[in-house]
Amino acid sequence: MPTRRHGPLRQASVEGAPIASKEPQRVLVVEDDPALRKAMARELRAEFEVTLAGGLVPALEVLGRTDRLSAVVSDLMMDGPVGIDLLEEVRRRTPTCARILVSGTVVEADIRDAVTSGTVQQFVSKPWKAGALLAAVRGAVDALAV
Repeated sequence: MPTRRHGPLRQASVEGAPIASKEPQRVLVVEDDPALRKAMARELRAEFEVTLAGGLVPALEVLGRTDRLSAVVSDLMMDGPVGIDLLEEVRRRTPTCARILVSGTVVEADIRDAVTSGTVQQFVSKPWKAGALLAAVRGAVDALAV
């Protein structure tokens, strides 16, 4: 089965027309644990260009610099505000950006409310199975692209 890649895509030239290329899809990963942040990036880099942030303030700085994010993946429990607050801000600023929440602590009511309200499209529990994070991000990005 061929591997699906979201990197540069070249289209065939038609009678001298220029070749068009598609920009890579970008994902912001927000996780306060450096080891988990690295693991998330390693999995997502198979298909996405990944930017890392260790908390809310660096994530907001990234959001302020770019509007070309395809998705934001955020941990639920970080120092300071929770990931749901960040994803609500992402939704307000960029409604076409997919929002994925990751957590090892399941607070069912909070997660249910975040999904029901549209703040979060996908939830991934920690530890995740190999490929689960990539599948969740791909699914959320693809669903918004339709």
